[in-house]
Amino acid sequence: MLATLAAAQHVQRASRNALRAVRVATPSAGVHAEEAIVACVEEMADRAGEMLRSATAAFARRDAAAARRVVDEDLVVDALHADAAHRVLDLAREPALREWSIGVLFASRWFERAADHAVAVADGVPYLLQGAPPWQARDLA
Repeated sequence: MLATLAAAQHVQRASRNALRAVRVATPSAGVHAEEAIVACVEEMADRAGEMLRSATAAFARRDAAAARRVVDEDLVVDALHADAAHRVLDLAREPALREWSIGVLFASRWFERAADHAVAVADGVPYLLQGAPPWQARDLA
């Protein structure tokens, strides 16, 4: 029961982060968004959403292999976040894009955190199967 409550809390936090990201990353009127950055952040959003769906399905089915794939996918989202952050920092030098680029940097971080929450849900699967805390259960899987 505790694992289920923890998983629900992680799903709620990931959802909240996604809503924040959409609000701050929407460009103001007259601001031309940098397409490469938008594509990177959109891919992060898509991957984080899929990770969360996969993690909750793995949790419900007690599927350790599917949970492990979610954990592995987090590395891809982390790399996308690093790429987006570097691109945004280069773009933030332009005064007209500074506010938007800062918002996108936050959005990138929140999607990265959403992926981390998916990992936390996936970490609950070995805990349910083996009774070990997630940090120990991951080593046993």
